[in-house]
Amino acid sequence: MDTEDVLNQIAEDNDKIFDMLPPDFALVAPLNSEPRSLDKALCGPDAKQWQEALDYEIGQLKKLGTWTIEDLPKGHTPIPCSEVLKLKRGPSGKVQSHRVRIVAGGHRQVEGVNYTETFSAAAKMPAVRVVLANAAEQNWEIEHVDVKSAYLNAPLNETIYMRPP
Repeated sequence: MDTEDVLNQIAEDNDKIFDMLPPDFALVAPLNSEPRSLDKALCGPDAKQWQEALDYEIGQLKKLGTWTIEDLPKGHTPIPCSEVLKLKRGPSGKVQSHRVRIVAGGHRQVEGVNYTETFSAAAKMPAVRVVLANAAEQNWEIEHVDVKSAYLNAPLNETIYMRPP
């Protein structure tokens, strides 16, 4: 049995663990049962669901006009892109949906060439924990909203070339 077979067996066993958990069990960390690559996902038992998730992601990016396909001009190097695969689970731990995100490898950009500044509007986990702790102490009701397609939309002054997915 090679490493890949062992990892697949662990992922299958992780899914069985959810069936043994009590209904009020709170899942606080994922059990890493997502495929490690899109190729693996599209060859696995949930290939149809992963393909639908990929089609949805690409459809949303096209609909929002996120990119245009062009020939790469001489002297430019495209940044790579990759896919992030996630299983969205419900309160009982059962898989509710498959998500694929196309992400640009921005870590390969060069300051002054294809970016001049960075900004990311994101909450830090300590701040989230403080809000949740305060809500628990005050007996506030907390609601969670999962936005299926949420994208930051900011105009870029630079032209960015990315390899297509």
